[in-house]
Amino acid sequence: MIDAGASIVEGRVLPLTAGSLVLALLEKLSEDRVPWVYLRNYEQLPESVGNDVDLLVPFGQRWKVALLLTAEAERLGWRCLGHGNFSPIALYFCHLPSAGTVHLDIFDRLEWHCLEYAEAAEILRDCKWNGLVNIPEGRDEVYLNVVTRLLYQGEIRTKHRSQALSFPGGLEGLREGFQRHLGPRGSEVVNALDRTGWVADRRVRRRILIEAILRYGLKKPLRLIRGLARYGRRVIGKLLKPPGRFMVLEGADGVGKSTVLEEIIPWCKTWCGGREAYRFHWKPVRVSRGVSEGAGPVDPRGRPLRSRAASFIYLTWHLAGFWWGYFRRVRPLLAKSHAVVGDRYSYDIFLDPRRFRLRLPDVVCRWAALLAPKPDLVVALLADPEEIHRRKSELSDLEISDYQARWKTVAKGRKFMRDIPADDSPAETVQRVKRVMLETFSTRP
Repeated sequence: MIDAGASIVEGRVLPLTAGSLVLALLEKLSEDRVPWVYLRNYEQLPESVGNDVDLLVPFGQRWKVALLLTAEAERLGWRCLGHGNFSPIALYFCHLPSAGTVHLDIFDRLEWHCLEYAEAAEILRDCKWNGLVNIPEGRDEVYLNVVTRLLYQGEIRTKHRSQALSFPGGLEGLREGFQRHLGPRGSEVVNALDRTGWVADRRVRRRILIEAILRYGLKKPLRLIRGLARYGRRVIGKLLKPPGRFMVLEGADGVGKSTVLEEIIPWCKTWCGGREAYRFHWKPVRVSRGVSEGAGPVDPRGRPLRSRAASFIYLTWHLAGFWWGYFRRVRPLLAKSHAVVGDRYSYDIFLDPRRFRLRLPDVVCRWAALLAPKPDLVVALLADPEEIHRRKSELSDLEISDYQARWKTVAKGRKFMRDIPADDSPAETVQRVKRVMLETFSTRP
């Protein structure tokens, strides 16, 4: 029987939704006799996988599983957008026709930064089948849901609090689960949490960390040393080659950039790895979540051009601002796997020099525009000049035509610069931008 979220192409059953893809990948793991556990947020399968999929596999098999799942996903028609080497290995897959995405995290140990806090091997051994996927045994699931969130975010979610308070085994069952992972004094952690009504408490979090250090650090120093080495390699790797995505959207005033950005920014969070996607306008000296802070450069077209000397000083000053903003604002976010999307960028210096009142040769403006830090992808929205002018009258038809002609000139031969037609409905334009982004990053080395 063919799943509703699948299609047949050349005799192959291809999953079209994230949920159907995940189930197909898990089936492949089972066929290859690789033990696995779906750690959390499995309740809505196959309709939804939530923000991501957390899989636990045997120690030392993260990369083997990552390669196996990548090959299987590509066989099923989903492209890999790349991977991130965090505490888990993060895989990002996309389905180009539908612009669907799915994020998988593959764990072979459960750790806070470099410190383990749970017996992964025992969770794998004692997992149970819920009729669809392998899930943790009840005590293990409560422990992981409560402790993971408490360590990383300093909070306990309401649904996890309810799960703990209604646990069938009561406090005694929870004590056994916490003792299993934290040692004999794990029961004291349960008592402390019970006294707070399973609400986050700094003292409880500190006690959990102390017990984890005693159990997984001091008593098993080699595990802690290996964890420190892994953590150091990850930090250095992120600094040298940030895993985040840096994208820019260009286009003449009135082409529909703002509408596209409102859809693209939240969508980026589903496949870029970070919890938030960030945005800036023109120069990245101010970067904000979702909505740009402040305005871009004021359009001074009615004022006279600057002198050549003033134009050169103006250009040099702002070029320095692009570099400062990149290293001060953008790169730290990319190192944390966030997406950063610019609404315009340095290319406007060449595309629309009149906006900046520059009295300089085109070759100088073009040279300066290309000297700013290079984004991973620049997408320009192009449309009929008359239609753009009807939407927004700041630019004349001739100025819009000149802007778009200049874009063609600067983008020629540069693979990271893409343009798409924006004459159709906003929804169609958004889908085109999504597909261009996914196509670009699915081939990123």
